Amino acid sequence: MTKEAQVSSVSYNFQQAEPLSETIGRMSANDHIVIVKGPISTKTFLKVVFPKETHFQKTEETTYEEFVFEYEVMDIIKTDSFKTGDHFWAWQKPNYDLEDTRRYHEEGFSQSPDIPVRKPNYPLEDDRHIAFARKIDSKSTQEFPEVFSIWAEEGIGAEPEIRKLIEAKERQISKRWWQFWK
Repeated sequence: MTKEAQVSSVSYNFQQAEPLSETIGRMSANDHIVIVKGPISTKTFLKVVFPKETHFQKTEETTYEEFVFEYEVMDIIKTDSFKTGDHFWAWQKPNYDLEDTRRYHEEGFSQSPDIPVRKPNYPLEDDRHIAFARKIDSKSTQEFPEVFSIWAEEGIGAEPEIRKLIEAKERQISKRWWQFWK
């Protein structure tokens, strides 16, 4: 009697993004908003090969990979560390994590993930867009000492609204500090 693998497929759940005012409101002081070009290139960040000997049918290897994508900073909206022309690597969470892949490899079982996808308020066009980036300390390696995640993206048309919202947020923070010192 042979084991049969359960077929799995990824389901993408496209969700309209919250208003930009909420996105800006969720930002931490360490987040960056930059206009980027890219992704320019891709590199393998992590690769794990599960051997044929541990496969549920003993017939094949299974490879798990995570990737990072290279972006170039074209312009700055809000950052304390990026400069125009800088390049950075952004890690993208895979549809199936390492444990899901191991379980499929060893048991032949895989659960179909439902992946929420943020649909931007302003459409992305070409290879330039606005990226909301956050450094991921737990992903640093010798080859990639600084790795970021891009937690939101907007089309270039969002720039004026984003700049106004940031100015308003900074005025509000400044006003609170001023009232504290009174």
